[in-house]
Order: sequence, then C-alpha cells, then structure tokens
Amino acid sequence: MKYFKIYILFFSILTSSLIAQNSFTENDRKTLLDLSVKMSNLEQRQLELREDMNKRFEQIDKRFEQVNKRFEQIDKRFEQVERAIDRVYTVLTILSGIFASLIAGMFWFLYTERKPQLEAIKQLNDKVNILESTQLMLLKVLATLREVAIKDEKLREALTHNT
Repeated sequence: MKYFKIYILFFSILTSSLIAQNSFTENDRKTLLDLSVKMSNLEQRQLELREDMNKRFEQIDKRFEQVNKRFEQIDKRFEQVERAIDRVYTVLTILSGIFASLIAGMFWFLYTERKPQLEAIKQLNDKVNILESTQLMLLKVLATLREVAIKDEKLREALTHNT
C-alpha cells in the first residue's frame, strides 16, 4: 500500500507536469509575440531616444565650446583694456612727476634769486634814503638862503634867476 500511494503520487505529478506543458495555448503564443513586438518597439524607441539625447548633448557641447571661445575673446579684450589703463596711469604718473619737478624748480629759482634781488632792493632803498636826506638838506639850505635873501639883494637876484 505504501508503494501504491507513492506510485499514485508520482503518476499525478507526472501527469500534471504533462498537462502543464500542454496548457500553453495559441493565445499564450500570440500574447508572447505581442509582448516581444512591444519589447522590440520599446527597445527601438529607447535607441532613438538615446540617439536624440546624444545629438542634443553634442549640440550642447558645441554651444559650450562657442561660449568658451567667446569668453576667451572677452578675456583678451579685458587684458587689452587693462594694458591701456596701465599705459594711461604710466603717462599720468610721468606728467605728474614733470609738473611736480617744474613747481619745485620754480620755487628753488625764486628762493635762490630772492637773496640778490632783496640785496639790490636794499641798496636802492639806501640810495633813495640818501637822496631824500640830501633833498631835505637842500630844501633847508634853500629855505635858509631865502631868509638870507630877504636881507641881501644880490642873493635874491641870484635865487630868482636860478629857480
């Protein structure tokens, strides 16, 4: 009996496996074919999408290259502007130095020429003072002579002829 149960169990497993193999119907085959077609369509779409993405990435890369070239041109232009500004600063520095040296030279010239001019002015003032004192003395002499001329007739005539 034991063996009989094992045979029945073995036989039922064998028949169920055979039935399961034969249970693959025409509908299942159609479904599998549809699935394989759909999978191939999906794979085709995926390939197309990859190609499109690769093309877009290439376009983006080209644009980035163009942008990089433009930035390089802008950098070169900035360098040119910086050089021009440096030249302007250099010229301004040179002009400022020239102006400062001219002003310093002018003040030095005025300082060194001041002493002789002051001395000449001092001598001229001394001469003017001498002349003024001489003139004052002459005026006093003339006033005295006029007083004396009031009493002396000859002196009066001499003073009236010479004045």
